[in-house]
Amino acid sequence: MAILDAAQRRASAALDLSRIELQRQKTLVPKGASSQASLDTAQHQYDQNQASLDEVQRQIDNARIAARDEDIAAAQQAVMQAKANRDAAQIRLDRRALKTPSDATVQTLYYRVGELVPEGRPVASLLPPGLVKVRFFVPQAALAKIALGAPVAVSCDNCPPLNADVTYIADVAEYTPPVIYSREERSKLVYLVEARPRDPSAARPGQPVTVTLAGSAR
Repeated sequence: MAILDAAQRRASAALDLSRIELQRQKTLVPKGASSQASLDTAQHQYDQNQASLDEVQRQIDNARIAARDEDIAAAQQAVMQAKANRDAAQIRLDRRALKTPSDATVQTLYYRVGELVPEGRPVASLLPPGLVKVRFFVPQAALAKIALGAPVAVSCDNCPPLNADVTYIADVAEYTPPVIYSREERSKLVYLVEARPRDPSAARPGQPVTVTLAGSAR
């Protein structure tokens, strides 16, 4: 670019001289102090110098465009590199962040703040809403009154009524567990039944409940 700038200055100086000479010839020829040939020569020299200056200016403009294109390409490359660095940093950050695949309730925390967690060990126990279920036992005599998909009413102390649908009925009987929350005498042979609450957020895991089958007593 410095070479072109110098050429522009030389061409501009030559054009100025030829302009002065052309103007002088235009003044002398009408007075008979110079010939028409001298005027034509001065005009030709002026036109030639003007063309030379225009050519240098064109080269300068092209050089500036090329330099601008290089600057744009370099800027685009820098932007692409910055985006790649950002994406790599986001991946590293995501790997350090603990996320659950779905919303869930924290059941148990295995470590406290500041404790060192060994690699591969869980830090918490989570219960997604879709896995909340009511487990209860049905006496053998009442087993025929319940079926998969059957609605049941669930109640507990100081909580609103809860509706649930039966999702599992054990096909093997077992003896009455040592602790069953009920108000009546139970038979010794019972079947495990599970029901899924229609509103899991209204259920509190681990809370004793009373289950009423449709069309039957508790």
